[in-house]
Formats: sequence, structure tokens, C-alpha cells
Amino acid sequence: MHDAGGRRRSPHCLSSQPPAQRTREDERVLERLSPQATFAYPRERTPDHFSDAMVLETRRRAHEAGIDTPDRIGSYVIVGDKVSIMGERIEQRAMMGLIQPVPP
Repeated sequence: MHDAGGRRRSPHCLSSQPPAQRTREDERVLERLSPQATFAYPRERTPDHFSDAMVLETRRRAHEAGIDTPDRIGSYVIVGDKVSIMGERIEQRAMMGLIQPVPP
């Protein structure tokens, strides 16, 4: 879903923050990702006001759960300010709050 400005927006999102801006560090991290699709899939499905760092953290947690490529993602669901990533198998799942701080 998109808002009036064309930005991605979850209909369940509680935040009214503007889109997060990419930092130089975000750009460096994105350059190191291989392939880029591992970041593109969740970024396309996450509202713009959540930072790239937060999206990378959801991707990291999914990878730890065994969901290591976009084709292994069964579902990527955002309800409120929480994201749930389910894999192809029942034991493959990752959840996190999108408003919590990203670990260093």
C-alpha cells in the first residue's frame, strides 16, 4: 500500500514518521550484500519510514533461521510495527519489532 506521496506504507503501521534516509554506512553495507536481491525483497515490502539498517536486521534474523535466499521466503508480513518472516518449512521463522533499536 502507498500513501499520497507514493511511499510504501503498511495499513497497520502505528508510526507517522517520514521515510528514513540512507546513511553512508547503509550504502557501504548494501554494496557488500551478495546478491542484492537478499536485501531488495524485504526492502520492497517494508514501509519507507523503517530504515535500511532495520530491514538488514530483519534479513539477518531470517538468515539465522535458515531463510537465506529470497526464494526460500514463504511469507513476509508486517502487522503494526512488527515483521514476521516465514520460510518454506514450519521451523523457519523470524520475528522482530521494527521500532526496537538495531543492535550494533
